[in-house]
Amino acid sequence: MALRAPGRHAARVDYEGPNPRKRLYIFLAILAVLLAAGAFLARPAYHGYKHWRALQLAQAAELALQARDLETAMNQAGSAMQLWQDDVRVVRAEAKVLEIASPPTALSYWQRVWSMSGDLADLRHLLELALALGDLSFASNQFADLQKAEPDKPATWLLEGRILLASNRIPEALADFKKVLASGQAPPEAHLYFANAAAESDDMAERAAGLEHLQALSVRADALGLQTLRALANYPGQPLDNIPALADKLQKHPLATREDKLLALQLRSFLPGADMDTLIQAARDLFPASDVNALAEVGAWLINQNQNEAVLKLIDPASAMKRKDLFLIRAGAMAALGQWAELDQLL
Repeated sequence: MALRAPGRHAARVDYEGPNPRKRLYIFLAILAVLLAAGAFLARPAYHGYKHWRALQLAQAAELALQARDLETAMNQAGSAMQLWQDDVRVVRAEAKVLEIASPPTALSYWQRVWSMSGDLADLRHLLELALALGDLSFASNQFADLQKAEPDKPATWLLEGRILLASNRIPEALADFKKVLASGQAPPEAHLYFANAAAESDDMAERAAGLEHLQALSVRADALGLQTLRALANYPGQPLDNIPALADKLQKHPLATREDKLLALQLRSFLPGADMDTLIQAARDLFPASDVNALAEVGAWLINQNQNEAVLKLIDPASAMKRKDLFLIRAGAMAALGQWAELDQLL
């Protein structure tokens, strides 16, 4: 059979393109690829924003702390920690807030700050907090890191001495404090720590050395001189002959506060034949006549000295009935004197 050549009468076939459903599948596939690529590309930008925002919140928390707005500081630092915990600046802000809000909790945060930063200033802060909390075991363990880093610095010896003193290892503490004082780089507080350790020593020679050291510093007109006078006022074995001069220095020190002047009056009350009426009047004179709390503060001061009879002279029954604090002070003095029948009558 002969084949017929295609001609103009041959059948025509029109091209209609892909099936509509197929086009939809292709479109969805392309859209999915674009969305996945967008999400992948957007992830670093989102993480960058979270990090930046966390740093902003951490800075705001520290500013709130400076403004003594603890509630705002806690909220800002907590939000920063939720966003980003891998930046030491964020963790440090949280540690600072917790140091005020919950000091025991802050200890682990400062430990984390130190492990992240490797900054010795953070380690020293951690050790100071542990000492303040009385966690001597923790302080001793962490101190090993400072000793490795700076074994021959007076600041290291001073911190070690403080840990030893708090641990009641007096001879070793004294040895550290003496090294600090001999270095020529002793900060003012080193003198007081040395005196505190000497006062706790069982060696009378060490106690005498501590007393002599304080007496030499007591002539200073600066803050160290005032702190020295306060330490001398509480130094064990203080000879009575030293009391008048000590009280006079304390009362006349240029930086003395009202509490220091009350302490000077307290010292004078220990002297044989002390005129308590005169001392009480001197104490009252330290308060302005308009100060409605003066009577209560003088009464509390007398209670602390066990001058209970003087309290009863100062706060009479009529005054005690006018204010709750005065009533409690007078009642406390009566109880200390065993005046139960009179106290029952007052009640």
